[in-house]
Formats: sequence, structure tokens, C-alpha cells
Amino acid sequence: ATTEASTEEAAKAAPEAPAPASSADAAAKPASPPKKKEGVRVRALGNYTAQADNELSFKQGDTLFIAVMSDARMLQGVFRGKVGLVPRRFIIDPADEEEKPKAEE
Repeated sequence: ATTEASTEEAAKAAPEAPAPASSADAAAKPASPPKKKEGVRVRALGNYTAQADNELSFKQGDTLFIAVMSDARMLQGVFRGKVGLVPRRFIIDPADEEEKPKAEE
């Protein structure tokens, strides 16, 4: 029981997540560059064959994991246990897809 109690106390003492920034904190900071999301699962918009050893190949509809989502042309991703670069224009964040109406082809 002592071990359980000390584990519970340690869990309570450890911060679970950073507190959200207050509006005063946000007002004090200058405008930030475009937001980057970390650890994002994305969907492939089309087939892509790696052009170099450090790139990933994937097919339309595949789900990839992107370490840091940004506006960069190439992003570091993980697919089927391999780490490599992914062209930004071949993927979409499902959260972004829900915000925009789908264009009909």
C-alpha cells in the first residue's frame, strides 16, 4: 500500500500538461509565425514514389505520421516504420480537410 500511495503522490505532484496561456500572456507576445502542429496523422492525397533515399513512398489514402506539421515544402514523417521526408503537397491534415469544403472535380 505504501508503494501505491507514493506512486499516486508522485503522479499528483507531476504536472500533467502545461496550463493554457492567459489572454494577458497572449497580448504580451508579438504575432507568431504560422502555427506548427506536432505529432499529426495525415492522409496521402496521391501516390508518391520516393525520389531519394531519405524520402518515403506511399499511395493515395495512406495514413502517415508527421513529426512537425508546418508550411515547409518537405516534412519529416513516419510510414510503415520508416522515417523520411514527405512532400507537403501530397498530404492533408484531416483537421484542415474538415474546415474547408471539398472541391468537386
